[in-house]
Amino acid sequence: MANKRMINGETWEDEFFTTLTIFERLLWLGIITQSADDQGRLRDSAALIRSNVFPLDDVALKDILTALDKYSKAGKIVRYKADNKELIQIVNWWKHQKPRWAGASNYPAPDGWTDRERYHGANNEMIVKNWELSGGYIADYIDNNISDSLHHDVKDDVKDDIKDDDEQISTPKISSLHAAFVTGFQRDYYSNECDNWINEFSLMAQEGVTGEDITQAFKQLGKRYTITSPKSIKNAAITCKNKRLDPQSKNGDGKKLSDIRFDNIDAIKERGGING
Repeated sequence: MANKRMINGETWEDEFFTTLTIFERLLWLGIITQSADDQGRLRDSAALIRSNVFPLDDVALKDILTALDKYSKAGKIVRYKADNKELIQIVNWWKHQKPRWAGASNYPAPDGWTDRERYHGANNEMIVKNWELSGGYIADYIDNNISDSLHHDVKDDVKDDIKDDDEQISTPKISSLHAAFVTGFQRDYYSNECDNWINEFSLMAQEGVTGEDITQAFKQLGKRYTITSPKSIKNAAITCKNKRLDPQSKNGDGKKLSDIRFDNIDAIKERGGING
């Protein structure tokens, strides 16, 4: 774990930071520089944090716990459990950290989070994962790139008869679609590409598509066809969704959805499964 971290000078004028006590400010900077790994992740343990940040000081654990609660309530950290471990994710980690290298975390990421990795593995092999992405929560892309009016327009166009209490598409669902697509995509891409994908993920989510459906669509299409964006696979994913919900149902040409394998290029283009 590299301990070279970026501390933005604007931190000292941050509205939340200025409300903290001197101890809470010092602890926050210590967590960033001493406790968090290259993905902004650490064990949610006051004792371990104290040993990292205040190894020679008699600091009360209750003071650290109080500070962690304050960070959590302010949305600066996410506290969660994975692999029977209590963990912490610093929410704005990739907003402020711009390293040349970043190792993999020893702990699982929280739901909806995208890690960025670039390091030398065994035999000096270069390991790169999501390096061209902004990293962090997919919600960051949604909040920054899709206005409220666009959300409403999309919902009205796709399902204008949807009930009000069912209209909001949850971020975790869109995140799962994003994760499934990135896993199947298997090529480098840039953050501006991912920004443009959010609208397609929203449309697919409203159609009831899940990450499992996207994974199955990739398997059906195989490596013979070029997938350039979520739009390329949208109709295939919807067909996989229909097949999952009702294997005995039939499509427009009378074939059972369970019998459709997208075995030729014309069939895929007809269903809008790829660009062409």
